Amino acid sequence: MEFYQIIDKNRENLKNSCIALIGGGGKTSFMRQVGLELANYFQRILITSLTKSEFDEKVILLDKIFGKLDFSENPLFLMKFKQNNQKLTGISEIELENIYPLSDITIFECDGAQKLPLKIHNNFDPIVPTFATHTIIFIGADAVNTKLSDGKIHRQELFKQFWRINDNFVLDCEFIAEVVTSKNGYLSKIHHDPKLIYFVNKADKFPENAENLAKSIFQKSNHPTFFGSIHSGFWEQIR
Repeated sequence: MEFYQIIDKNRENLKNSCIALIGGGGKTSFMRQVGLELANYFQRILITSLTKSEFDEKVILLDKIFGKLDFSENPLFLMKFKQNNQKLTGISEIELENIYPLSDITIFECDGAQKLPLKIHNNFDPIVPTFATHTIIFIGADAVNTKLSDGKIHRQELFKQFWRINDNFVLDCEFIAEVVTSKNGYLSKIHHDPKLIYFVNKADKFPENAENLAKSIFQKSNHPTFFGSIHSGFWEQIR
């Protein structure tokens, strides 16, 4: 079961795509998995990030390539520079705009979530670039039916203030669906009209919560919505 089919079942339709990933709960794993899958069919797959990423031995640094991409490594994992032995600094939106046309398909992370399943965006999080053809919004099923105080939210205090809830508030499916489908929530970072897709991850550990959350999101958004597990290699679409 290949994950690129979440974006388009006909992989030829993905040629020249630039695919943004936002939210929390599996972006990096998805990016790398889909990059590997598509590298079996296309010669120039680029994966990168506008935000920080964990160090990877296979990364190519932007300041070492002088504007020319070498896809002898396919997928090519490109970042700006090595911040330290744990972190890599992401490229800028302008750099991405100049580089992505050199690939067959580009997949990039647009924001960070500190490995947490749900977040609130702030003014410093990048807006999804208008040249992105697709945007996939990620949510971790492990957030469902937890309390705010359980620590599943990136920027918990800001989230609490913005949504006017207290520490004992239960993050049920209806509420999380509102967060990720609302113009006041995740959609505040999307200012154009890319193909929009939702993916609820960690269905291997939280199968019922994942499916119920995906159903709630689909009811509110009517955009293609999936649940599954990147780690366990399966997905299903809500219809």
